[in-house]
Amino acid sequence: MEDQATMHARSSTAYRGVALIYALVAVLVISVLVLGVGRLVSFHAVSESTAQGYARAIYCAEAAAAWQMARMSRCNLPGAPAVSGRLPWEVVNTWNEASNRPEPYVGPLPASDLGTSFEGTVKVWVKSAALGGVWTAPEDFVLFAIGTDPVTGIQRGITLNGTGTGLGDQYALFAQGTLLFESLPLTPGSTGVALLKMGYIGANGSVAFNTRGAPPQAQLPSQGGLFFGCRLGPDAVLQPGAGAWTAGWDIPRLPDVMRWPTIEDVLAYVWKGRTPAQAAALNDNVQIQYRNADGTFSSFSPPPRQLTAAEFDRSTSRPYRTIRIRARLDAPHHNLIYLENIRMRSTDVLILDLRKEFNDDRPTGIRILIHNPALGANEGPVITNLAYFETENSLAPGDQRAQSPSYIWFNNTSQPLTYRPHLALQELDRPPAEDPDDWNSANYRYRIRPSLRGLVYGMAALPAPDAGSVVIEGDPAAPAGGATIQSVVANRIVVRGRVTVNNAEPVESARDRHRYVLYYRVKSRSRGEILPNFTPDNPGFPMERGPVYDYGPFVP
Repeated sequence: MEDQATMHARSSTAYRGVALIYALVAVLVISVLVLGVGRLVSFHAVSESTAQGYARAIYCAEAAAAWQMARMSRCNLPGAPAVSGRLPWEVVNTWNEASNRPEPYVGPLPASDLGTSFEGTVKVWVKSAALGGVWTAPEDFVLFAIGTDPVTGIQRGITLNGTGTGLGDQYALFAQGTLLFESLPLTPGSTGVALLKMGYIGANGSVAFNTRGAPPQAQLPSQGGLFFGCRLGPDAVLQPGAGAWTAGWDIPRLPDVMRWPTIEDVLAYVWKGRTPAQAAALNDNVQIQYRNADGTFSSFSPPPRQLTAAEFDRSTSRPYRTIRIRARLDAPHHNLIYLENIRMRSTDVLILDLRKEFNDDRPTGIRILIHNPALGANEGPVITNLAYFETENSLAPGDQRAQSPSYIWFNNTSQPLTYRPHLALQELDRPPAEDPDDWNSANYRYRIRPSLRGLVYGMAALPAPDAGSVVIEGDPAAPAGGATIQSVVANRIVVRGRVTVNNAEPVESARDRHRYVLYYRVKSRSRGEILPNFTPDNPGFPMERGPVYDYGPFVP
C-alpha cells in the first residue's frame, strides 16, 4: 500500500499534466483567433483597398467626363475658323474619320486645363447619339469615360447621354440687370397683370415690380400652369425687399452668375466668325416681300435694310399694310435677316412664315438681327402685329400650329426693343397658290396673333445704358387679353401691362446645326466595371444606373 507522500506526488504530477493540456489548448485557441483576426484584418485591408480603387477609378472617369464636356461646351462648329475663347471642333472630336472608329483620348488629364496635376489615367471619347458615329457640334451625344486607379489598376467606366442647352432652353425671362414687372392700367377699371405660365425666370441683378396706378388697380405678377420658379444670381435682389410679393415662389440662389454670350459671340459661333456689321454681307433679305392688292407678294428691289413706314407703305392696305419674311430650307446662311431698324405702326403687320412640306422635319427658323449702335432716343425698334401661317385642325378644337416657334430676334441696338401688339386674333386672306407645297387648302391662313414666338435676345456689348433692353407691353383692354411671349433674355427687361409668359416649346431643335449651345448637360448616366474583353468599339461593360449629375455651364 502506497504511503501518503507517494500518492500526493502522483496527484501533483497529474494536475501538472492537465494544466499543460489546458495551456496548449489555450495557446491553440489564441493562435487560431490571432490568425483569424489577422486574416480578417488582411481581408478588410484588401477590401478597403479595392473599395478605394473603385472610388478612385470612378472619380477619374467622372473627371474625364466633366473635362470632355467642358471642352465640348466651348468648341466651335465643325469647319469654322478660330474664334477667341473657343476650341476648334477638330480638337474636341474623338473619332477617327478615316477608319470610322473611336479614337479615345488616353492618359492623365492635362494639368494646364485642371490647374493641378492629375493622378491616374483615363480614356474618354464621344459619339453621335443619333448616328452612332462621329459626333459633331451641336448634336446630342453619348460620352464614354474610363478611369484607371493609379494604385490598384482597377478600371471603372461611365456612360453619359447628353444634349446641348441652348439660348432659350432654360428661361422664359432672364435679365442681366433688372427684370421689372409694371402694372399699367390703360382704361378705368382695367389692370395690367403678368401671368407666369411656364418656365423659369431669373436675374443676375434684381427682380422688381412697380405698380403704376393706385390700388386696387395694381396687381402683382401671378403664376399659373407650370411656372417653375425664380433663379437668382448670388448677388441678385428682390425689390421691394419688404413684403411677401413672391410668397409661394421657388427662389433658390444660383452658385454663380448665369453667363450668357453676347450677340457678337453668337454670331461668331453660328456664322463663321463674322461680326454684326459683317453679317450684313450674309443677308437673306430677298425673302422679305410686301403684299399686293390681290394677296400675292412681291420682293423689294433692292432688298431693304430697315422695315419702317416707307417699306410698309409699299403694301396695299387691305385693311393692313403687310410685309412677309419667309424662311427657306435651302437658305445659305440659315435665314439670317439683317436690319438696321424695324419700326411698325399700329396697323402694320409682319408675317413670319416657316412653311415647308408637311412631312419635312428638317429644322428651319428665322433669325432677325437688328444691328445699329447709333440709334437715338425714341428711335428704338418697335414690333406691333405679327402673323403666322397656321391651320385649323378639324379633328381638334381651336387653331393648331403648322410650324415651330423657331424665331430669334437679336436686339443689338443702343435702344430698347419694344413689343406692343395692337390687333387681336384675325385672319388675313388665304394666300394664293405659289408652289405645290404651300398647303393652300381652305383650312390654312395667315393669322394675326398678339404673340411673340421664339426668343428675343439682347445681350449686347454696346456701351449705351439701354443697349439690348426689351420692353413688352400688353394692352389690358385688348379683346385677346394683352400679349403672349415665349422667351426673353436681355440686359434689362420691362414687362408692362397684361402679358402671358409661356415658354412651352423649345426655340430651336436639338438637331439644328446652326444652334448656339451654352453648355452640354446630362440626360442619363450609368456606370460599371470594365471587363477584360472591353474594346472602345464595343464598350459593353455591365452598367448600373446612377444619379444624373448636371455639370452646369462651363466658365472659361
